[in-house]
Amino acid sequence: MATQKTTHHIPNWEAALVEMFRVLKPGGFLIYSDLILPGWIAALLCHFGNDRYRFPTRTGLDRIIEDKASRVICQTTRGWFYEVILQRN
Repeated sequence: MATQKTTHHIPNWEAALVEMFRVLKPGGFLIYSDLILPGWIAALLCHFGNDRYRFPTRTGLDRIIEDKASRVICQTTRGWFYEVILQRN
């Protein structure tokens, strides 16, 4: 099992999340909770921060989860906070 709460500090958070799935055993679980931003705010921060501020977005997370997870156990979004428990293929 792995947990993650810091992807908003990682410039290439998409690759980091894909790597988290890669290292999980088949059938393993990933518990993910972090801040997310609306896409337009994330794009604005990226534009003015020269890619240093690439926050996760719901769309980006959902795309990776759809591709990598075989089962979503639980998923919650409250404002700018995203939580999900996933099981690897």
